[in-house]
Amino acid sequence: MQEFGDSVNRTFQYAVRVGIHSEGRRNHAYYPDRLDRLNDALGDSMNRMIVCVFMLLSAPPVPAMAAMSLTSNDIQPGTLISRAQIYPRCGGGNISPQLSWSGVPTGTKSFVPTMIDTSVKPSQWSHWIVVDLPPDATSLARGVKRLPGGAKAIPSNFGGTSYNGPWPPNGTGVHEYELTIWAMSTPTISFAADMKASALRGALAKIALDHASLTGFLKR
Repeated sequence: MQEFGDSVNRTFQYAVRVGIHSEGRRNHAYYPDRLDRLNDALGDSMNRMIVCVFMLLSAPPVPAMAAMSLTSNDIQPGTLISRAQIYPRCGGGNISPQLSWSGVPTGTKSFVPTMIDTSVKPSQWSHWIVVDLPPDATSLARGVKRLPGGAKAIPSNFGGTSYNGPWPPNGTGVHEYELTIWAMSTPTISFAADMKASALRGALAKIALDHASLTGFLKR
């Protein structure tokens, strides 16, 4: 940077000298004094610029905002869903999974957890939808019966307001079940009962501040 500054100084001095010679020798006593003042001003400006650049380069990097994340003690990403979370007619206990989330964006006023079978065509299939979880919530207990604050479950494609675990039809292969926590900018939100799951996901994706998901699977 210092070499760059010296080069600019030399170039500027040369330009001024050329200007002096092109004007002839009139006001000969004025130009050297003017050149000294210009040199001083340019030197001060270059020094200030060098200091600013040095401060920018040496400043610690601004930490990136933590991404929202979702974890569960009961369902691990990309693994077979345990019998406890499966619907009774499929041999399970129909117990809602434990969920924990972090990295919540500023301005979050509520949460919406959902569980959707994304393998059902063409509109997917919702198994669990909860709205209006309070913004200070960071988890849901396994098999939760009483939701915190003013939270409430709404009817899913499965037909009820309670958690309904995976129950894919025989012979349909692998089904992926996506659990998502949506951070909302409003304290309350409503959706139509039995809304198409794909439409629900699309609507939430448009209005949520952020979201995090994990996916388990089941095969029949």
